[in-house]
Amino acid sequence: MKLIVTKDYEALSTRAAGLVIEHIQQYPSSVLVLATGNTPLGMFARLVNAYRRGEVSFHNCSLVELDDYFNISLDDRRSLYKWLAAEFINQVDIPAENIVRFNTASTDAKEECARVEQAIANLGGIDLLVLGLGPNGHLGFNEPGSDFESATRVITLSAASIKSSAQYWGKEEDVPRQGITLGLKILSAARHTLLLVGGKQKTQIFNSTFQGPVTNSIPATILQQQQNLTVIVDKAAAGNISTRSA
Repeated sequence: MKLIVTKDYEALSTRAAGLVIEHIQQYPSSVLVLATGNTPLGMFARLVNAYRRGEVSFHNCSLVELDDYFNISLDDRRSLYKWLAAEFINQVDIPAENIVRFNTASTDAKEECARVEQAIANLGGIDLLVLGLGPNGHLGFNEPGSDFESATRVITLSAASIKSSAQYWGKEEDVPRQGITLGLKILSAARHTLLLVGGKQKTQIFNSTFQGPVTNSIPATILQQQQNLTVIVDKAAAGNISTRSA
């Protein structure tokens, strides 16, 4: 694991965008999986600006959705794909045919999960996975208790995730109760993983993720076993971890 501690969130976002750009410049046909949420927003803004300046192109990349709410329409205001599209996809040059999106309105969850996993297999696997760290240690919508060998599936959101998501949609009652997510087995197979952790509210779960035992009660602890993992954390989230800042 490579650990990078930055002075603040802005530096975290700049460093994350730089690493994504370096990866795509080296591997122009990368298969990307990018998390949504507040933490990656600064990274997305910098990637869009770099694209507009001609510093990077995503034209040969493919993108697979990490997770989304389930049992909602494709144009629901709470769609995580719509979030990702607004912040990133629609502002760069990823071809529409290179995007694998969850059908959140599917009436056959098992078939939908199998379709997405097959699409990843057809693409040759995930080259670059960018994750955020959930407040209860979830990765994507892999909630506490998720098996490390879990496949892509529909899950019931935990109370902690519903509470965390309420900040985006208004109140807890507005948060969908189900999610669809790439499984931990799929995420673990990524060739390169980048974890972004920002803010004082993440200090405790960050420490538990990397200084505690590997346990499915904190799904993110699986990252201790991940090959080619880079963690970028700002000082607020890093707490007392002693390492050279970037």
